[in-house]
Amino acid sequence: MFRYLPGLIAVQLVTIGLFVVGAGRREDATLVVSLLAFGIAVAVITAAWFAGIGRHAGERETARLEKRHLGEREKLRVDAERAKARIRTEQQKRLDRERRRIGARANRKVALGLAGVAIAGGVMLFTQFLTLGLIIVAGAAGFTGGYLARLRQERRRGATDIDAVLPRPRDPGP
Repeated sequence: MFRYLPGLIAVQLVTIGLFVVGAGRREDATLVVSLLAFGIAVAVITAAWFAGIGRHAGERETARLEKRHLGEREKLRVDAERAKARIRTEQQKRLDRERRRIGARANRKVALGLAGVAIAGGVMLFTQFLTLGLIIVAGAAGFTGGYLARLRQERRRGATDIDAVLPRPRDPGP
């Protein structure tokens, strides 16, 4: 607003000056035409001056808005990356819980199966099927030993026994 004030004052002063010069001599047509042409020239120059001031103000405002939008766009990008990382982390935690749950269920089933086989072998030992009972108990013991060795090996690797069946998903990247 105050950028235009000097131009407005200059136009007013020129207009007053033209009025004072031409006030007493209205009968001289060339003087009136000259003063009118001079007034129009001052108005055109002032309009060009105002257009330049307005263009500069517009460019400054555009640069300010572009800078603000760039900051907002960068903030949105960073927020989206954080959200994506948070979702990945939550998904990985959910998958790990599911793996542990499935592994625990599988371990319970194997333990129940082995207990059943061992009980059957013990029953066979006491019911006069000594050879068959010994074979079943020895097989159950060997299976248990192998299963525990594999479980220990996979825990040492940092995985659960279900990871051999369900591999971890790879990061798809950007």
